[in-house]
Amino acid sequence: MATLIADRFLVRSTSTRTSATDLASGARVQLRIGPAGTRAEQHTWNEACAQEYADGALVDFGFIGSAHRFEARTHGGRVQRPPSIAACATVVDWLEHPRPSSSRMLQLTELPDARVLRERGFVSCDLALFDAATFELDVSPVLVGRSVVVLDARGVPSSAALAVLRLRRIGVREFGVLMQRASSQKVHVMKAAEGRAMYGKRPEAGDPRVTQLLVEVDRLLSRGRHAAAERALRGAMAAFDRRGDDKRAGDTGLRLARLVLTRGRAADASTLLTDAHDRFQRVHAAEDAVVAMVCLGLAQTDLAQLSHAEQTCRAAYSAASTLGHPDTVLFSALALARTLLWQKRQADARSILEAIVPTGDVEQCARYWCLAARLSVAAGAVADAWRFIERARPSTSGLSPAIESIVRDGEAAVQSTLGDVDAMRIHVANGLAAARAAHLPLQTIKLRLTCIDGLLGPGAEPRRA
Repeated sequence: MATLIADRFLVRSTSTRTSATDLASGARVQLRIGPAGTRAEQHTWNEACAQEYADGALVDFGFIGSAHRFEARTHGGRVQRPPSIAACATVVDWLEHPRPSSSRMLQLTELPDARVLRERGFVSCDLALFDAATFELDVSPVLVGRSVVVLDARGVPSSAALAVLRLRRIGVREFGVLMQRASSQKVHVMKAAEGRAMYGKRPEAGDPRVTQLLVEVDRLLSRGRHAAAERALRGAMAAFDRRGDDKRAGDTGLRLARLVLTRGRAADASTLLTDAHDRFQRVHAAEDAVVAMVCLGLAQTDLAQLSHAEQTCRAAYSAASTLGHPDTVLFSALALARTLLWQKRQADARSILEAIVPTGDVEQCARYWCLAARLSVAAGAVADAWRFIERARPSTSGLSPAIESIVRDGEAAVQSTLGDVDAMRIHVANGLAAARAAHLPLQTIKLRLTCIDGLLGPGAEPRRA
């Protein structure tokens, strides 16, 4: 079993001289471990190492507890020193004191010195190590419960996003991503005459029976036959699994999980979403893996596992921000703000919403304004709440019955805060009709609870979304 020395070097032997893997770079280094010595010896040794470090002869040096010291050297050549210590300290300050709305991802012209990060308690991990065959066996166990910083020298957003999600699954204490900006040099792309399928392995044709089965799922869901749709989805997922098609099996599992989540079966959904995420990781489907992680956070929120839900949603938010896809960023931000609201951390939830711009998918934007209205109601800003809930209903297009029921729920909550019981009843009635049309029994329960809150009067604590 591998051991982590000085929060940076991975070794299999703890002898005085051994070869180790530098997690910050992925390179092999020569590690020398010796007794700490007397105070005078420590001072002399420290000055000598500092000079060698400045000259690039040492990768790192320092003390291991109070009894030992170490020196790490390359097997050949000198180390190119990163930016100044002051610049590194600025990055560390950003890592140690992040804003609640921070995505935990920072782009830099140059990556900081891993020694500075190590001295502040962070384990630096090169992004390339996440793709190594030995990651799960050697690296993953030593990162559990640690504060980890992913160093991405290549500037590959999809790989960085997948790494963040894997860190959440490992169970790190906290994380951050430092990404080096890609070169601004222009790249000339040659156009090939052949189609993409001419290169490498041809994509396998889908089984027409499975395609027909998915069409049948849509038909069953439109008629509200959820049990039959669930059986069909499980059959399709099993078929893809037998073929070793992780991508399609993950897609089907994600769809199945979202179905059972809307039926109030959060524990079943959590199991399915974890499996779907792991499948997407295996095929490097970054955006799909983010969506699965967001849905997992929603399931954990419904299970009242609020601390786990926050960590899951924050990892998804960071990964989505790394990818830079607006719809995915919005989806993950809403899930994170929702779990913060359930923890009565309205200010943190509001900062998340203020950090993003709701654009793109109309229905996700409607969810954004409904949640913003809920936060305003909780803060007593009824005028802002009414303004936000009006923006949830677009003037150019209608909403699906599912989203219509959510907007009606928000409108009812605002009207109950204003004390207009009659208007509140109208919105609840219209919301119930929309929820029934969408075959969402769980949403009908939420609407009835909103109605009860309104009937109890202004003194009752408002229900959270």
